[in-house]
Amino acid sequence: MAALVLLALRGAVPSSAAAGWVGRLSYPIFLLHVPVMQWVYGPLGMDGAAGFLASLALVVPPAWALHGLVEQPGIRLGRRLAGS
Repeated sequence: MAALVLLALRGAVPSSAAAGWVGRLSYPIFLLHVPVMQWVYGPLGMDGAAGFLASLALVVPPAWALHGLVEQPGIRLGRRLAGS
C-alpha cells in the first residue's frame, strides 16, 4: 500500500485494476502479515529485501484464498440475510 501511495504522489497513478486488487486483499494481508513476518524473520532467519520479498510471496496466496473462500462468501451471506 505504501508503494502505491508513493507512486501516486509522484504522479504515476497505478491502474485501477491493480489498485483494486491490492484493495481487495488489504484486509486479509493485514490479518496475516505479522505471523508470516515473524516466521520469515525469526525461524527462517531472513532479513532485509530477501525477508520482505519472502514475506510478500508467503502472505499473498493465503490472503487471496481468505478473500475468495471466507470474505466474499461471508459478504454474500450477509447480503442475503439482510434482504438487500
